[in-house]
Amino acid sequence: IVEQGETGQLTTNHIAERAGYSVGTLYGYFPNKQSVLRAMALKEMRRQEVLLMEKIQAIGPNQSNEDLVRIVIRAALRPFENRSKLRLGLMRLLSRDDDIRAATQSVQEHILDLLLNAMSTDGRPSLKPSASTRFILLASVSGAIQAAAEERPDLFETASFEDGIVIM
Repeated sequence: IVEQGETGQLTTNHIAERAGYSVGTLYGYFPNKQSVLRAMALKEMRRQEVLLMEKIQAIGPNQSNEDLVRIVIRAALRPFENRSKLRLGLMRLLSRDDDIRAATQSVQEHILDLLLNAMSTDGRPSLKPSASTRFILLASVSGAIQAAAEERPDLFETASFEDGIVIM
């Protein structure tokens, strides 16, 4: 419903109908449409985190720090890949959801820790940015991704967008 740009029709009745269930069955699992969207977003976040952890653990000793950062950025750009309206719709609908914000922050902090740890192995100096620097790193990347989703979703399909974030 969201991907087809029909957010005005995003009701529990329409969700149940599209899913092939009765609205009563839907309410047995989700008390409202916000909880359905929250579940979708959290499931995608968990899926992406698992995929990213697998990629980071498979990193070879000869990869540059830029390669490591690129792995993380590429993963950050992939949720809801090829479903830009869904990505934007969920971002808009859930932007004020405290549970999603907390989960997103937790995942971002964990991924940053994995990245910094990977960048500090094999004779590389340990990287321990201050709390302010960590905040700036995370806010810069997530802000650029959110702005692109809102204003320029076409950028997600370009190598130059990924390159720009990696350089940043």
